[in-house]
Amino acid sequence: MKRIPALLLLVSSLLGLSCSAEVAGPDAQGVGEGTSVASSTLALAATGSSISSKRDPSRHWQEYAQAGKSSSGARRSAAAAVAAAPTVLDSRVPTTSANFSSVPVWSDAEIKMQFRELRDVRFQYGSESPFFARRCSWLFPDFGCEARAELVASMAGDNGLAKPYKLFSFGDLEVSTANSPYGVVFWWYHVAPLVRSSSSGTVYVLDPALEPTQPLEWQQWLLLQVAVLGDVQVTVADSNAYDPYQPVTGAANQRATALEMQANVHLNEEYNRQLELYRDPDEVLGNNPPWPKEKSYYFGEPFVMVPACRTCQGADALSLRCALDCP
Repeated sequence: MKRIPALLLLVSSLLGLSCSAEVAGPDAQGVGEGTSVASSTLALAATGSSISSKRDPSRHWQEYAQAGKSSSGARRSAAAAVAAAPTVLDSRVPTTSANFSSVPVWSDAEIKMQFRELRDVRFQYGSESPFFARRCSWLFPDFGCEARAELVASMAGDNGLAKPYKLFSFGDLEVSTANSPYGVVFWWYHVAPLVRSSSSGTVYVLDPALEPTQPLEWQQWLLLQVAVLGDVQVTVADSNAYDPYQPVTGAANQRATALEMQANVHLNEEYNRQLELYRDPDEVLGNNPPWPKEKSYYFGEPFVMVPACRTCQGADALSLRCALDCP
């Protein structure tokens, strides 16, 4: 039986979490009927857990940014207040001015293999299904990007790599997706982990919610959200920047917050979303996700192995070019 979203909202409210799952369709993304952008966004800010990235498509992204900014004092860390550190939102620039010189460097092999492992690892549990190990909520793109990005960066650090930086995008973002019953989601911001290739210097975004089969060059990632790069502004932030109102550098780690939001909100919403899409959630969220299973992980241990590349049969499995160029 499908879980009742209203129950999730009630539980999340009692827990003090920002579920922001009030949307009934594209015409109501992010703001309930009769609710102002300011009151909706400020209510989310007041929880201290997360700022929703969802946007009503009839409203401009800066309405959401300004509404949240007016209460950013409650959102900033103590360190940010003392140091008057600029926030992620205040640090945004046009794409032509983005500076990637400080982005951590990974080898091509690390980019390819870590993308797959961090996409597939099942390490957490939703509060409504406490015995079902889950991946990050890649199949629920409506909101939760900040938690997914935080967990990927943290797990990469656990794997002995330099923690990825994060690329934030701001604008009237619109993404076509098979993971929404309406075929599209609308955001006012989005965020994903960011690394540089040691061989080419190319900057890649790791975001299976937008592209589950491979890393994307940062421009390609943005062009899935806007028609032209001139329609979006970006901030390159360090690995601990969690949401738009966090300091762009030097914030406290938010891994615990990300895990809490995933467990109590995002994973439950993701499960319900599969039911909405007439999918079997135990299949697609379990052993059979809707992407090629080069390698799947359960608590970090591979349990499904097939050739890494259908074209080269894995002969060039350590080359990023294999992942990006082969069908």
